[in-house]
Amino acid sequence: MKLIELSHIYKSYSSKNKKEEVLNDINLSFPNVGMVFILGKSGCGKSTLLNIIGGLDKPSKGSIKFYPYNKKSKSKLTQISFIFQNYHLLEDETSLFNVMLALLIKGESYSKAKEKAKNLLISFGFDDGLINKKVSLLSGGEKERVAIARALIVEHKVILADEPTGALDNVNSFKTMEALKEASNERLVIVVTHNESLIDKYADRVIRISDGQIIEDKTIKNFEINIEERNKKTIKYDDWTPKIVSHNFKKRFFRNLISIISTSFCLVFTLLMIGFNSNYKSAISNVSKRHLDYGFSRISKEEKKEIENSSLSLIKTSRPEIEEMEQLIDAFPEFNYEASYDYFLNDHSVNFERENIDELTFSFVYDFNKKYLDKNLLIEGNFPR
Repeated sequence: MKLIELSHIYKSYSSKNKKEEVLNDINLSFPNVGMVFILGKSGCGKSTLLNIIGGLDKPSKGSIKFYPYNKKSKSKLTQISFIFQNYHLLEDETSLFNVMLALLIKGESYSKAKEKAKNLLISFGFDDGLINKKVSLLSGGEKERVAIARALIVEHKVILADEPTGALDNVNSFKTMEALKEASNERLVIVVTHNESLIDKYADRVIRISDGQIIEDKTIKNFEINIEERNKKTIKYDDWTPKIVSHNFKKRFFRNLISIISTSFCLVFTLLMIGFNSNYKSAISNVSKRHLDYGFSRISKEEKKEIENSSLSLIKTSRPEIEEMEQLIDAFPEFNYEASYDYFLNDHSVNFERENIDELTFSFVYDFNKKYLDKNLLIEGNFPR
């Protein structure tokens, strides 16, 4: 079945009043499946031809048709994946995200895109370190594999590959070509290369170009005839998996139903226990805070004077100066400091609002414990001086 047709394609570039012919009267048609190799020396026009097929460049003359062709709309083929020689990856993103992006653009969910991209990269020999590594830190061969995985992950009708094994070693070249060959069972894969060794094993058709003209167009395998046979051999993952799952579920319906109910019950019970445990700990913490008696220490300033010819000493106790307290607070900021007024007691009388108050007792009021303070114990009004 014909998919692409090129008729009398010419391409030329003009520079400094000089016209250079790159492609000269190219006439080709491509089927909807198979692997086609375009070979030729550097500068012969093979990459230009690939770009024209993919719509990245326009011919100077000639026409391109994509089938099924509609004369009114002149519909063009948009389902094309590219494997560029210079990769064209997002350097600041990871290998995984670069491959995922093709699926995300198509509307795939993030979780599914991530899973598919990761599995494909693993098949290309990537471990977790390379999967989550920024592209800017990858080698040329690793970048090449990421670009190929990005092209393969979306099931477009056409894959255009420009020197896909140019930066790869023998092992990874084999993996890449095997993946492209498998894709060619259901899609058209056009590979531009100068590597003659790939032809015997992978090519269904070989097109040779020299000086912008086709000098050879040879069909190695009649893939038009083999389409039906290839489709029979190709097993689609999405076709048989749901059927097997559905069959097994129906066959053991009651057992599976009981398992689902039991699993749901255990899940609900676990969530309830987690919630109860969390609330229980919170309640204990709140009760403990209400009944916790915070300890305190007294800070005072002592001056000691020895009595000459005596074993006794004179000790004077006084309140520290404000400057001394500030130094202490700076040295030990984790404690709470409150002024003590117990020097009023016993030997001093206290006047409050012109009345003498006897047997007065002062207690500490902690700033950090205001939430649990009994407000009935507080005196409202001016503080005594």
